[in-house]
Amino acid sequence: MATVRGISSCFESATSALVGSPCVVICARMASLVNLQTSLVSIVVVVAAAIYFSSTRLNDSSPPLTRVAVVLNTHLAARELYHQKHKPCSTQKHVGIGYVGNVDLIVNAQRLFRAMIDRHALHPDVFTPRVHSKVNDAQQLGETFSAFFSQGSAVEKFCPNATFFRTVVAAAEASHGASFALGGNAAIMATRLASVGCPVFLGSYAGSQMKKLLHANIRLADPSLASPEDDVHLIIEYGKGELFSSDAALASPRANRFILTQEMERVLPVAQLAASVTALQSQVGAVILSGFHLFDGQPSEARTNKLVEVSQFLKSLPADIISHFELASMSEAQLYADVAKHVLPYSSSMGANEQEIAALHDVLHGRPLNPAGYGAFPSVGSVVPKIVQIMQKIPLKRVHVHSLVFQAICQVNSGRWPDPSYSLLEATMTSLIQACSEVSSEMDDHHC
Repeated sequence: MATVRGISSCFESATSALVGSPCVVICARMASLVNLQTSLVSIVVVVAAAIYFSSTRLNDSSPPLTRVAVVLNTHLAARELYHQKHKPCSTQKHVGIGYVGNVDLIVNAQRLFRAMIDRHALHPDVFTPRVHSKVNDAQQLGETFSAFFSQGSAVEKFCPNATFFRTVVAAAEASHGASFALGGNAAIMATRLASVGCPVFLGSYAGSQMKKLLHANIRLADPSLASPEDDVHLIIEYGKGELFSSDAALASPRANRFILTQEMERVLPVAQLAASVTALQSQVGAVILSGFHLFDGQPSEARTNKLVEVSQFLKSLPADIISHFELASMSEAQLYADVAKHVLPYSSSMGANEQEIAALHDVLHGRPLNPAGYGAFPSVGSVVPKIVQIMQKIPLKRVHVHSLVFQAICQVNSGRWPDPSYSLLEATMTSLIQACSEVSSEMDDHHC
């Protein structure tokens, strides 16, 4: 473990030492011979190096470039070279993805709370930052939102109060600039894969609005998953430096989002996705699962039964079908423990953000969850050792951490997963586009 920590710290020190230099570090590949039950682990980290170019020019004819522009342009060039040599989904293998798809209602935080003030006679200044496990009313929404907003941390919370949730949705719909988009981990991943030519079957319920948003390469795993009613998730977004109160008492240190959803009323369609995978087994290349955060607050026995059903599905997969599990923010330590026990040991790969990695790490080491989150600015040196320690306790072959600060993959050398460099490059560019809405050589260090 000291070896991994030392390599990570060394990388960060080397990056910092380049400040003021006309050099740029785009991707560092760090390999460490770490003993994980006799397996070797390769650690690959993509980081935008902290390099300041000031008035330095790359050549006499080049305009001054910021570090963001240089990193961006180099990434784009490397991505284009890779695309010339490798065609995504060239084998045309199907991908089965479950279990959550929905319609996202995306709204700016300031505009939403302005509408909430009009409807509930509340002002953001009355909200003291305080974390609630669930959001039942406007006061709890304001308090919980302000707690995570002040850190710039992402979080997802459930609303058991259906009447209040409908009220918030109505206020969001009436807010200027609000828009609907395809949402849910499963549906978003399906769309991304479908857009590069992969045929996908989606194990998720889909309402009429969601079905209109699905890519042509996506089909539902079973006709019974079609639903007349859409599941709406409220995505409350804010930018870096935005204010939550009129007196600037709360300002966001970075751009992020607060997600509010209704309590899950439907069970995850495990059987429907499993049946499709079995029927198309020779044509299936991968299975990707997500959506288990919706078990938060569900009865323990019913939850365990469903997780056992998922584990049986994963164990039934033939060796030539790879599997990936996408973790999500959960408020119950026991749910993290249940997922670690019943699902993760039978999945080849896991994806998570820095908050979820820290939470899973705490649970696996017998510590309670931090209700206020784990900070908005993770470092490579703090996150990478946690990944390796998780892999010491769970027989995962690959773990991908995705944050707005950096991307990292820990991968067992003997596994079936290919060189992760391109995965990291794509992930870095995708997160940049998602966070900043655009990519341009004119971007500076404070663009988003």
